Amino acid sequence: MRILCHELSFCNTAVGFIIRCIQIYYESENHLFSTCTTSWLVWSKVHRWFGLISVLPDSVSSLLNSFLNCYRKKNGFKGVLLVWHAVIWVIWRVRNERIFSGKFVEPPEIFDRIQYTSWNWLLAKKISSPCLFYEWCVNPMNCIAR
Repeated sequence: MRILCHELSFCNTAVGFIIRCIQIYYESENHLFSTCTTSWLVWSKVHRWFGLISVLPDSVSSLLNSFLNCYRKKNGFKGVLLVWHAVIWVIWRVRNERIFSGKFVEPPEIFDRIQYTSWNWLLAKKISSPCLFYEWCVNPMNCIAR
């Protein structure tokens, strides 16, 4: 799938400069959402936010399964799925900012946007007992379980 050329690469390193990906002219959804350095750093932070310690898979479908498998039989599965969708949504929007506006967003800011977006989505879905943003940032599963 042809999405990006290498000059507009979404990838970065931990120190914030652009690197060229192995796939110079083509970028797949697995690369964009899973194996890209930026995405990998974001997913690592999301996993830590949920208290998960795992090896991150290299495909979107495996990433979905690994993230959701921890919560399949617990209360709050839909809330965790909501967070997974927020991660994908925010990564996609940040990628579009990079392409169409030339703006580069660092992984910590991407993670902040994920927390804010997912919290807003949760508030829109929950009828009773919404949590404060601070509570969401500290213990998302507690907010989801309410």
